[in-house]
Amino acid sequence: MSMIEARGVHKSYQMGSTEVHALRGVDIDVAEGECVFLGGPSGSGKSTLLHLVGGLDRVSAGSVKIRGFEVGALHGKTNDAELADFRCRNIGFVFQSFNLLPVLTVAENVEYPLMLAGASDKARRVTRMLEEVGLAELAKHFPNELSGGQRQRVAIARALVHQPSLLIADEPTANLDSQTGDRVIELMLALSRKQGSSVVICTHDPALLARAPRRVLLRDGCIESDETIESNRTIRTESHASAAAAVAA
Repeated sequence: MSMIEARGVHKSYQMGSTEVHALRGVDIDVAEGECVFLGGPSGSGKSTLLHLVGGLDRVSAGSVKIRGFEVGALHGKTNDAELADFRCRNIGFVFQSFNLLPVLTVAENVEYPLMLAGASDKARRVTRMLEEVGLAELAKHFPNELSGGQRQRVAIARALVHQPSLLIADEPTANLDSQTGDRVIELMLALSRKQGSSVVICTHDPALLARAPRRVLLRDGCIESDETIESNRTIRTESHASAAAAVAA
């Protein structure tokens, strides 16, 4: 079973009297344990696709399944709690702005998803995860006492402490210098591999995309290319540029 199976995904937004088409019939599969980097110019639809996969937004048409479960089916007032529970138990999120709760300590921020999930043995799991990211000595500090790199490591610990099957990261290095960003990415990928999590990372950084095991590039709401690096070979799928042109027409 695929971790992610997206079929015919469209997403449109209404901006005044104008309808903006962010995604135009995207198909993508991500296998269990696979790491995929999404790239493309601003407005290409990469962040929109990431949010749909993570259940943070709803498709206008098409479907997004996580391990065979239709995420979009949970959107709506009567299912909001069920959707939040599904995300909490199955998906970890890392954002460029860290999204740490300023009134909570480092340890409390990492513990938060465990509390939401009603997990047991929280203290031990938090301590172990903080050791994994090298921040055990800062457990009682608050986010405003940390550097940008340290905050992102806390965010990674929080995203992975409940051992999600899928890790989603939206521009996780955008607010970091290149060296710190490289270390953050390496840490995030190493920990996710250790847990067996699938990973989808949205980035505008060409250096990260250049060394990605699989990179999916979007343009004008369509997949332009999908390349997998396998044993020093680059496997390219057929470009979707013609599909984009057809839809635009």
